[in-house]
Amino acid sequence: MIRMSWFSIPLRWSSLGKTGLAILAATVLPPVLTSGMEIQWTRMAGQWPVEASPLVADFSNSGKTQVLVLNRGGQLMLWAADSAPVGAGQDGLVAQLPAGRWTTVPILTDAPAGARLLAASVEGLVVGLDQKFQVLWQHKLPGDTSWGNAIPARLIMSAGPAFAFGDGSGTLTCLTPKGKIVWTNALAAGPVKTAPRELPRDQNGGGILVGAGSNLFCLYIRSHALEA
Repeated sequence: MIRMSWFSIPLRWSSLGKTGLAILAATVLPPVLTSGMEIQWTRMAGQWPVEASPLVADFSNSGKTQVLVLNRGGQLMLWAADSAPVGAGQDGLVAQLPAGRWTTVPILTDAPAGARLLAASVEGLVVGLDQKFQVLWQHKLPGDTSWGNAIPARLIMSAGPAFAFGDGSGTLTCLTPKGKIVWTNALAAGPVKTAPRELPRDQNGGGILVGAGSNLFCLYIRSHALEA
């Protein structure tokens, strides 16, 4: 946080002679910037730039906050909150994802079985990772994903959560944490470049809001489909 402190403004009057007019001249001194937050630590995050937001959680069930960082080259690193490496590899590396550009934060599935984490590359490759950050399965979407926006909408089904990804072909693909396709929907209205958003579920079902091309779609999913 940066606070700006202003000095007082000294004033002076100057006369324009016979006109009898006066000009008020103000000298504005620049603000003084004072920092209200200090950098606690910095560290290298592998061999590529970090373009995905970090994910903060207790990944090793240690009761302590940890930081998971994914860089653009697919290097996944795990650190303690004080930046101490938790992963055994260089810079805290715990996994190397398949070739691609990884610019979107992974998500936790909170599922009782299957992948613990999901991540999607710009090329449209979705991977499911287990408790040890190893790849359980891969699924290639029909199109690529928007840079930094490959975050799925989460749907709550009777069998557990499912996740709907949008891609550049204008298709929505809903996957389970085990990598099974629940459904697909080709919107045929242009590419999906933003993350879909789920609507609250009611007694009749649930829904998703998603932009494709110049259109905004609301997809409603009836309860019998969510119970599948």
